[in-house]
Amino acid sequence: MRIVRVTTTDFELEDGRTYQHPVPLEKAPSLKQFQAIYDRWERIFREEEERIVHAGETGQHQGSF
Repeated sequence: MRIVRVTTTDFELEDGRTYQHPVPLEKAPSLKQFQAIYDRWERIFREEEERIVHAGETGQHQGSF
C-alpha cells in the first residue's frame, strides 16, 4: 500500500485510510522514508502471521509476543 501523506501525528494510505502514529513524531519523515518503514513493518507482520498459521497447521506452539 502506498503512503500519500505523513505528518508528525498520522499518515494516510492511497485508499484514503488515515492512521494515527502510536506516539507523536518530533519531525515528519519524508514520504520515501516513511514508505520504507511502513513496508518493513508490513513484511514483519505478514511473516509473523504466516508463522502462526503454519504453527497451527502443524500443531506446534511457537510462543507468542
